[in-house]
Amino acid sequence: MRSFALACLAIVLAGCAYDWDVGPRVEAGVDAKAPLDSTAPADTAPAPDTAVVDTAPEAVDCAALLAEVATRRVAAKKCVSTALVCTTEVVDECGCKSITEQADAETNLYADAAKRARDAGCKSPSCGTTCPEPRPNYCLLADGGGTSCAGP
Repeated sequence: MRSFALACLAIVLAGCAYDWDVGPRVEAGVDAKAPLDSTAPADTAPAPDTAVVDTAPEAVDCAALLAEVATRRVAAKKCVSTALVCTTEVVDECGCKSITEQADAETNLYADAAKRARDAGCKSPSCGTTCPEPRPNYCLLADGGGTSCAGP
């Protein structure tokens, strides 16, 4: 039994003295964090299937965008003074409700231009702190001649 105890003690002492570090030794002049083949250049290029995305925002020409909104608004608000006109509601560049003659291509173009202006952060100087109340069903004389839906 005594020889068995000595054998176990020898194994335990040998295990404690064993160097359990499996990586290269720092004392030997090798960086433990360096790749095993340190002569190969590091690959810093993106993988071929990885797309490089330019996240810089593109410049927005608010003056041109707001001019388009104004032109589209005039076309969408033109109306003929008959019943059931000026009933379509869209959101303008200020974020307010605007009434147009009907749900047609002109109204869609106006709504799209207004949304692009809002998304770009372009606000018309006529935008106030509160939205005026839309007035559906009113086709009135317009400043430039003809008739136009009332309200914003």
